[in-house]
Amino acid sequence: MACQPSTAPAGRDQPDQDHLPVAAFQDLVDKVLAILGPGQGERVLDVGAGSGYLCRLLKERGYAPEACDLDPTRFLARDIPFTPADLNQGLPQADGTFDLTVSLEVVEHLPNHARFFEEIIRVTKPGGRIIVTTPNILNLASRWNFFVHGYNQAAPYPIDPNLADVSMEHINPIALPQLLFYAEHYGAELVQLACNRRKKGATAAAVLLYPLLWGGLRLKLLQKKHAKRHELHRRHLGWMLSMDSLAGRFIIAVLQKKRA
Repeated sequence: MACQPSTAPAGRDQPDQDHLPVAAFQDLVDKVLAILGPGQGERVLDVGAGSGYLCRLLKERGYAPEACDLDPTRFLARDIPFTPADLNQGLPQADGTFDLTVSLEVVEHLPNHARFFEEIIRVTKPGGRIIVTTPNILNLASRWNFFVHGYNQAAPYPIDPNLADVSMEHINPIALPQLLFYAEHYGAELVQLACNRRKKGATAAAVLLYPLLWGGLRLKLLQKKHAKRHELHRRHLGWMLSMDSLAGRFIIAVLQKKRA
């Protein structure tokens, strides 16, 4: 999860858990916590935990968080279990270990989306929830930016190919239809879609253009030649035409792992 520089006092080489960096997108964190509600000891894995800021908040709210990320030196919440993991390769945790798996602003940094979704679903218990957040490249402002400039708002400028470390760059933004595919392909389903906040311009455009968007997408997906896929296409219609999808800055996808 993207964080601002540490607020630790000068002279401390390793800031303790009382001086964790503040989340760069606090409204996103607050919305995720509101969706989760208070915990009752549920075991949670924070995938791509960064400094441990979200883990600290989850623990304060009654959850039992654990963390994984590539670089253990960045993780500052010392009383929370941490396991190093290359998220492009897989997670070391066993199948069906966690009641809840969360990953905030991580997937767009990873080359291997398929492996990411396969793994976060695998380590979650059947019936458990998975929360993934990512920049919403299909809000109408981002679509307009892509139409005019050829760049979506998650990666609005060219990324320098000579960077030694691209882990903080949005090298691989993901759109909602692909997120839906990976979730369902690996055994989960989208049960709630939210956003941190709606962009004013995108909201106005969505209200104005909604009849056109609704009619156009419905006409495309519900043609008779696609009759065998209408159930799938109707699911996509509902999520794609939601106001959070059309206008949200960051999308919050709440998945549930299917029971055997």
